[in-house]
Amino acid sequence: MATEVSFEPTTVNLTVYKGDSINVKYTIKDNTSPYSIPANTNFLGGTIGTVTGSGPYTAPITAISSTAGMAVGQRIFATAGSPGTLGSGIVTIASVTNATSITVSSTATMTAGAITAINIGGWQGSIKKSSDSSFVGTITLAGSATTDNFTAYVPNTITTNLVAGTAYKYDVQYTWVDTGVTYLRTFVKGTITVLDDVTLAGDA
Repeated sequence: MATEVSFEPTTVNLTVYKGDSINVKYTIKDNTSPYSIPANTNFLGGTIGTVTGSGPYTAPITAISSTAGMAVGQRIFATAGSPGTLGSGIVTIASVTNATSITVSSTATMTAGAITAINIGGWQGSIKKSSDSSFVGTITLAGSATTDNFTAYVPNTITTNLVAGTAYKYDVQYTWVDTGVTYLRTFVKGTITVLDDVTLAGDA
């Protein structure tokens, strides 16, 4: 089973079965006209170095495929690796060191090591626990700059790890930097209620 929803409201609450993929398709309207959907900027992987500080925390990220398009103040996202993770804080670029390295600043501690799927600015989607806003997983976003249709996809590799009865929330946001100031606009948000999947006699 997969959950498919078509909607325009800014808040949509989902109920899903544990282990199901989630596909959310919706239309964004801005001032009653279609809102252009640019693509995510993906910088593949990198390696978090030594983490210093006590809030804010800082760390270098090296071995990035390219830092073209990165700028001071941009918010950065990444999928945890082994064992590297950006943690649960708000992480921004403090400096662009060279063509393959940056330094980041975070409101929460990070863990040194490899990370993957680095993204900056642009469209971001994430799932968090409602109780403490801890990061659970990234939502894959797909769209086109020429249409107002947008798809958010959560693979079952993430939903399999969701705990039935635990409250989760998600959001789809766009971040950008203008004259040194970072802005963030939330377009869609909601809750995810997880149910234990069941095997029916006919499915056995």
